[in-house]
Amino acid sequence: MTTEDDVRKVLTAERAAKVYRAIRQAWEDVQQDIVRYPHWPRTRAGMVFERLKIRLQEQFATDTGVHFTFADETMKMVFDGKLVARCKKADSRGLGHNIPTGANDLFVEQQTSLFEVQDKIEIVYVLNTYATNIKQVLVQARDADVRLWAYEIDDAALGTSAPVTPLPTPPMPTISADDLVQPRAKPLVKDESDKNK
Repeated sequence: MTTEDDVRKVLTAERAAKVYRAIRQAWEDVQQDIVRYPHWPRTRAGMVFERLKIRLQEQFATDTGVHFTFADETMKMVFDGKLVARCKKADSRGLGHNIPTGANDLFVEQQTSLFEVQDKIEIVYVLNTYATNIKQVLVQARDADVRLWAYEIDDAALGTSAPVTPLPTPPMPTISADDLVQPRAKPLVKDESDKNK
């Protein structure tokens, strides 16, 4: 079983603060554009997840003990080869919101194979009643649909000015109106002399 004490030794207060900051930054990034996509909460959750993978990599750019894996349409953080974490939006029960899949079931169940050595945790962000802001961020262990333990994190360990190494942003493609609009072909104009024939 994944124990809270073991997790806190690897996910130190400073690392937890970086995760918290990345989640807050990803949320704020999406708030700038969310007015264009007001109808579906899953759209916002997907947008936050896309920004989160960038913000987490920025926060941990100088931490050589943290590695990221991207597979099965999810991202996992591996801390010191001992702890694997997934970041998720919390559902109404406070558990990470997941589509039931075999890969998800293997992650959320505490029963592990003999060859699996890492502890597994979820880091979830919980929205307020109106889903207008993040109320809290929790680190937790679960066994299937049961939360085993949880604790709240914030960014106090980083103080007020933590340096962030921004990842290079890919250049936006330049598109001109000529690339999008195809002019009509000019109609053939008959010569005036053709009218008399």
